[in-house]
Amino acid sequence: MTAENKICRCDRCGRPIISPVKYVGYGEFCENCINRVNCGLYESGLDPAVLKMLTERSAKGDTDAMLTLGMIKLTTSDDKAGEREGEKLLIRAATKGNLRAQLYLSDQYAYKGKNSESISWLKSSAAGGLPRAIVQLGICYATGDGMEKNADIARELFAKAAEMGSTWAMINIGYTYKEGVGVKRDGEEALKWFTAVVEAGDPEGYMEIGVLYSEGIAVKKDFAKAAENYRKAAEGGFVKAYNNLGTLYLSGNGVEKDVKKAIDCFINASEDGHPGAAYNLGLIYSLEQYGINDKTKAAEWFEIAAERGNTDAMLTLSRMYLEGEGVVKDFNRGMVLLTESAMEGNVTAQKSIEALARMADPLLSGKQSRGRRR
Repeated sequence: MTAENKICRCDRCGRPIISPVKYVGYGEFCENCINRVNCGLYESGLDPAVLKMLTERSAKGDTDAMLTLGMIKLTTSDDKAGEREGEKLLIRAATKGNLRAQLYLSDQYAYKGKNSESISWLKSSAAGGLPRAIVQLGICYATGDGMEKNADIARELFAKAAEMGSTWAMINIGYTYKEGVGVKRDGEEALKWFTAVVEAGDPEGYMEIGVLYSEGIAVKKDFAKAAENYRKAAEGGFVKAYNNLGTLYLSGNGVEKDVKKAIDCFINASEDGHPGAAYNLGLIYSLEQYGINDKTKAAEWFEIAAERGNTDAMLTLSRMYLEGEGVVKDFNRGMVLLTESAMEGNVTAQKSIEALARMADPLLSGKQSRGRRR
């Protein structure tokens, strides 16, 4: 393991990480926390003294300072000029060999649909030995994202990063065995890799072990043990596991049924940005079976989930706007949400739009309009 890949801990959540995101003047963070850090900087305002320091160090060729300043400008600027300035700083740092800048530049190009540029920078970062870039490139090969699928190359890349200490790589190896992606499905091998993640100090391993117990893969289905592992993951810093724990409290599987505890779990997960948790909160407040039935509150949570890309929330919220349930009736808003849900691949939303189209055009439903009758 090189000095660059020395294991340290995230300054926000405490998870063990290698090759962290180094924000000069702020700390070192894992990938799960960096967006929250950016949001915090945006909401609280940037320290002028730190910005001055970053600008001065960037001018002297400090690529970590360029990366920090570039990412801050990209994520906190309200105008295109600021975003362009941020991208230029990333390009400068990447061109000078900063592997993390190369990875983020790859992400920027992928977001813009520039696949060839994105893959080029990703390969450069991976070739330089950045574990996260190696894993990300492996995922591209595994899924065929931007390149031809190749499960063998994907496994080689995951194994390489795992040897460097990347728990993300270990999780991906475990996932390939759990789902049988490019290999024979092997729950015991998956459990071995997820256990290695736990032993490396990463609480996400508990989350994956919890899923194995929930689904009865490699182990006897045991919701109580699933709940125990979800709780360890969440309390260890992998907050998204609260969503899984919440579903158990809601159903009473493995734990005593407790809607209030379920709500608390979903709120914790939602505060960490989990779209499914916000959607689950919307369901709790909208369905009478949970004894709350607060449509206004439900709409608020569905709005949050929809903003985070949850297509089921978009679909549910569209119906609420179309019918004026929990919100002021708004046909245009309802149709926009329905269309967005359909465009993002929600099959139910797509069928709803097809049905509306048939109703709007009598010819499609086999009926003739009055003007066509003889």
